[in-house]
Amino acid sequence: QEEFARRQQEEFARRQQEEFAWRQQEESERRQREESERRQREEFAQRQQKEQSHDPHDHIRRVLELYELKWSELKTNKTLSNIVGFHEFPFPVLANEFTDLGEITLDSVRGFIFHPLRCSTAGKTRKEILKAELLRWHPDKFDTLMHPKIREVDWSRTKEAAGLVARWITHLMTER
Repeated sequence: QEEFARRQQEEFARRQQEEFAWRQQEESERRQREESERRQREEFAQRQQKEQSHDPHDHIRRVLELYELKWSELKTNKTLSNIVGFHEFPFPVLANEFTDLGEITLDSVRGFIFHPLRCSTAGKTRKEILKAELLRWHPDKFDTLMHPKIREVDWSRTKEAAGLVARWITHLMTER
């Protein structure tokens, strides 16, 4: 019986050590993610400051780049929860202030996705670009990955807008 009690104590101590090590690992990974995100934001801000020239394409470049950065953050950050609002969500439109679902038109989505200044699509075929976008906007995947991150008050509107984007992308896939 003493042997049994000793084994239980050892097992308990081992589990506590494993849990402590796991928590330390999780905390370390969280800190690394936060540091990486902070560096990305700083780099983006520095690039924005450098690009404060009078080039009329600067604003468009920033919108296109911010779209990619926001999507990267949304996909990789597991700690975002009920925090992203409708107006903060990266929709593929070039409008300064995206406020209305009516701004998500076939032409606006086409113009954004295939914009010649969009660096992330350089060297990719039309089919590859559309496939990558459709993976982002596919309703099942979108609902699963994004619903927990969107503010509940904004979810239905964001989901409706995402559905529009997905339909336009699907339509673009049928065009030649």
